[in-house]
Amino acid sequence: MATSKDVAKLANVSTATVSHVINGTRYVSEEVKNRVKAAMEELDYIPNLAASALKTKKTKTVGLLIPINADESSNIFFMQIALGIDEVLKKRGYFTFLSNTHDSVEQEINEIQNMKNRQIDGLIIAPNPVDSSPLGEVIDGIDTVFIDRIPAGLENQDCVISDAVTGSKEAVLDMISNGHRQIGLISGIVGNQSTADSRYKGYREALKEAGISYQKEWVQFGNSTVADGYKITKTLMENHKVTAIFVTSNIMGVGAVQYFNEHKIRIGKDIEITLFDDYEWIKSVPGTMKVIRQEACEMGKKAAEILVRRMNEKQKTKKKKIHKLPLHLIEKE
Repeated sequence: MATSKDVAKLANVSTATVSHVINGTRYVSEEVKNRVKAAMEELDYIPNLAASALKTKKTKTVGLLIPINADESSNIFFMQIALGIDEVLKKRGYFTFLSNTHDSVEQEINEIQNMKNRQIDGLIIAPNPVDSSPLGEVIDGIDTVFIDRIPAGLENQDCVISDAVTGSKEAVLDMISNGHRQIGLISGIVGNQSTADSRYKGYREALKEAGISYQKEWVQFGNSTVADGYKITKTLMENHKVTAIFVTSNIMGVGAVQYFNEHKIRIGKDIEITLFDDYEWIKSVPGTMKVIRQEACEMGKKAAEILVRRMNEKQKTKKKKIHKLPLHLIEKE
């Protein structure tokens, strides 16, 4: 079995340099890093992480908490985030420890405690939509980055989110530029999650900028389900005669499309529709629609980069920041 001395000899460096590359304890040039990694690969060298942790007080492990629920299209979004996180962390020599929270604050607390028992170095959390204030005590002392949602009830946290206000505003302004004035909104319930609130705000800002009066009956809220998407679409089409609909929840968009198909309403001709998130099922929808694409993988990469920087700071920065990534309006045919 190869040792660190064998790696050092093959890479023509000291054993201390091999240790610094493995543990990230000092700066090592990219050229030397690549030599060491190539030698490790050639020799099938596996570092003794337990011994390394005793020496450095770091386990090179990051906890990732995301909500995965059965039969939800949002699972794709969160798995893309996880892939981006894992890509960055692997390059930096970290292992990602993934856990499912089911959007429950109690589950979040339990999983964080379990991860702390495993001596993780940092956390990335997609927080529950209701209240994250109970997390304040359990994450104290651990470098943490929140992703996708701003944690309700927690201030001064590093967050990486999509710029949903601007993206939603641009999508609705695009509908207005196509001649629409009666634009419906189908949304998850606002007031308890930053994503729905931001998308609703973007809708209102677009109407205001275009000089269109806000009509309460054009705006319908419900649970993020196919059934509610269908029911709300029926209400908007049959009672309020909207000519365009902005759907802020992808799963509700499935219900909207079901209604259009059943009633022979041609998407892109009889009705204009824009959905949040560009998922695979949309390719099978007849007609032309627009989607707002979030860069989920890039969001994950950004969160991981921020966390790695935080974990390696000698002097911890007290001021945290909300990082917003742009969205893209895409036409699907």
